[in-house]
Amino acid sequence: MDEYTAFVKALGKRLKAMRKEAAMTQDAFADHLGMSKSAYVGYEHGWHAMNVWQLRQTCEALGVDANDLLGLDGADDGVGGMEGE
Repeated sequence: MDEYTAFVKALGKRLKAMRKEAAMTQDAFADHLGMSKSAYVGYEHGWHAMNVWQLRQTCEALGVDANDLLGLDGADDGVGGMEGE
């Protein structure tokens, strides 16, 4: 698996964990973001990456910092932050 694919999959895992922590279903969260459930599920599974606007909307909806969602906070959460940073 290349670095990009690993990053997108790790982002999806963090997204799922944060959504669950916010006690939202996939349906409700997708609706809140103005997208279909199938599109949202693709992000959680790491099948495709969010664009910058979707990332911003997601962070605002979850009340999290983009660095946390992207895994750039320096903490080793076991989900796949970027190595060498």
